[in-house]
Amino acid sequence: MRSSIVLLELVVGVVLLSVLFVGSSNLAYKIYLLNETNYHQAIAKIDMESTKLFLEKQVSSGVDITTKLSQIPQTATVTDLTYGGKILQKYITKFSVKKVSSRHHIDICTKHRLKICKSWAF
Repeated sequence: MRSSIVLLELVVGVVLLSVLFVGSSNLAYKIYLLNETNYHQAIAKIDMESTKLFLEKQVSSGVDITTKLSQIPQTATVTDLTYGGKILQKYITKFSVKKVSSRHHIDICTKHRLKICKSWAF
């Protein structure tokens, strides 16, 4: 009788530990996915902000960016944005530059892992 109670305790303990292990593994996986998404979102926002700062610096230096910017198609909907022949931003889905009087209006959308659209005026 005593050995059957010990065996029952052992089975209950194993079941509880396995449920606990599966639950904690599931939680760790969800945290990993959330961190990966946040990481890629932060990188995409930093890329857009650095592109904005670079273009703003060029405009403030007196450079006509409309002649230096060009797009290189990668697929039917995605292009790379280049400045003076060097890649400035990848995975561009929409891009337009309009010069109105002395101001440049730029609309840009990028989609690698998530879609980000921005409108700038310098």
